[in-house]
Amino acid sequence: MTMWERGNGRYPLHWGFAFYAYSSEKYELSVFPDGSFTGTPEDAFAAAAMYLQ
Repeated sequence: MTMWERGNGRYPLHWGFAFYAYSSEKYELSVFPDGSFTGTPEDAFAAAAMYLQ
C-alpha cells in the first residue's frame, strides 16, 4: 500500500492510497469505505485492513 497527500503541502488534509498489483505491475487506486478517493491516513489503514480479513 502506498499513500500520498493531496493538499497544499504544509497541512495535508486529504490523503489517497493505492495497492500494488503484481499481476499488472502498477498501482491501483483504492476507494475509502465512504466511497471517496481521499480521506485520513487512519481511514486508509482501516480500509487496507479490510482486505486482510
